[in-house]
Amino acid sequence: VISEWLQSRGLDTAFEELPPRDLAVLLRQFYGEAQKDDGTPYAKASHACLRAAIHRHLTGPPFNCKYNIFKDKEFQAANKVYNSVIRQLKRDGIDTSKSYPPILASDITKMFETKTLSVDNPVALQRLVFFYLAFFFCQRGRENLRDFKVGDFIPNTEGGRRYYTLRYYKHQKDHRDHLPGNVQPSPRLYESPNNTRPCPVQAFELYCSKLHNRCPYLFQRPSTQWKPSSPAPWYYGQPVGQNKLGAMMRAISQAAGLSKVYTNHSITCTAIQALDKAASSQPNSASSQPNSASSQP
Repeated sequence: VISEWLQSRGLDTAFEELPPRDLAVLLRQFYGEAQKDDGTPYAKASHACLRAAIHRHLTGPPFNCKYNIFKDKEFQAANKVYNSVIRQLKRDGIDTSKSYPPILASDITKMFETKTLSVDNPVALQRLVFFYLAFFFCQRGRENLRDFKVGDFIPNTEGGRRYYTLRYYKHQKDHRDHLPGNVQPSPRLYESPNNTRPCPVQAFELYCSKLHNRCPYLFQRPSTQWKPSSPAPWYYGQPVGQNKLGAMMRAISQAAGLSKVYTNHSITCTAIQALDKAASSQPNSASSQPNSASSQP
């Protein structure tokens, strides 16, 4: 989005090469002017996602910038503009966080404690992987999720820590026809083997090992005839329907008896909130930058 905004104003799109002070001036203007193609304003969650994506893009490879656009002194004026825009959206009633609230920490705990998200059976394992992918990759659209295939995920290692990233990553409402030119920096699904909850990487790999090999899609219909000790697939060779995927978080909420019924949008809002919190907790532009590794559900 920021590259398109720069191009529309005849500015150099290589904003990654700017020194922090110059980048701060640019971001100050961008935060104040960013809007959809039809001229309508972005919602609060979209603004937060844009800022987080810019930060992730700058601090991740290949740029590996050491500054923090959330916290560093050079970006204070830009962030004042950002906060002013968010306040105006609330006054104008364009704050979608009220419609799609982040998932409460107590409800996240309950999803795991009730085994609604677990590795114990086909339904719980699929729900777990769905939640992790929606959280780490901020994917909520039915079409995006249904189109995922096992081969879309690439394993890698950084500092001895394993992770998966998407072969491509684009904003949710983009079309694949534009690949590879408009591919966005990909978020990562990191392992967390010492966590009390199932490790995202291990859960994803277990899930993939249980899929039916005659179906290329990642989300397949859970089998009703599975056996824990059997090497047979846990899933039928048929993709899950778009409507079922679109209502996945709703089903999880009801199965776990959560305090409210959440939608898939709420997972995205929760991820944005976690990333924003991770970035804001950084005291300065230390080498440790907030990303998928530091923002866990």
